[in-house]
Amino acid sequence: MTYLNTEVIEVAILENFELKDAEETLIDKYRIRKLNEWEKEQLMKLGRFEKLGIMVGPHLILPLNMWCIEVNYGVQKKRLHDLGSDIDEFIKVMRLFKGGSVSRGAVLRYSKIGNIFSVNLATWKNIQISVPRSIYYVLNQNEIDSLSQLWELYNRVKDKLPDQLKLSLRWFEKSYEELEVEDKILDLDIAFDAMFSGYKYFNYVSNLR
Repeated sequence: MTYLNTEVIEVAILENFELKDAEETLIDKYRIRKLNEWEKEQLMKLGRFEKLGIMVGPHLILPLNMWCIEVNYGVQKKRLHDLGSDIDEFIKVMRLFKGGSVSRGAVLRYSKIGNIFSVNLATWKNIQISVPRSIYYVLNQNEIDSLSQLWELYNRVKDKLPDQLKLSLRWFEKSYEELEVEDKILDLDIAFDAMFSGYKYFNYVSNLR
């Protein structure tokens, strides 16, 4: 539960991500930075392991320095949306901007009352087997303005997109959830076909689902 009339902050781990030549950056309300020590402590409790940077499962390692996205919602007067949903939308645009296997891991939502922080909601996604560094999502400082412009454009048009583009985006996003390369390629092929095949393809795939 999110407490009302308190400052609410949401933080999500960015997996397979690196910000180059900058300690942090701010795009709209989304601040990309590294987790602070208090946040790491809460995630350690949530993940039930002793310290960051250790093996947390077969072939799975939680890195010591983790990048995250922070959204500060300020003082809330009403209950917030689903945990991580705003950040998921921003990550979608990051994926559209350039290649790389960026994804969202654990999410914390906490309230600040004075100088005291209290975790309201949290979720932990299992970290997948580390991917080769060549497909890390690396955001360079000189790309930040362009990503910011794409995010602004996306927000202007997202509710006006035709059905085939909405379908294409859904399959594009689904490809990031697949573990097998063949499944990723299939999802991207459907996304490509949906983008250019119009409403007939949209109706055909909708009937299949």
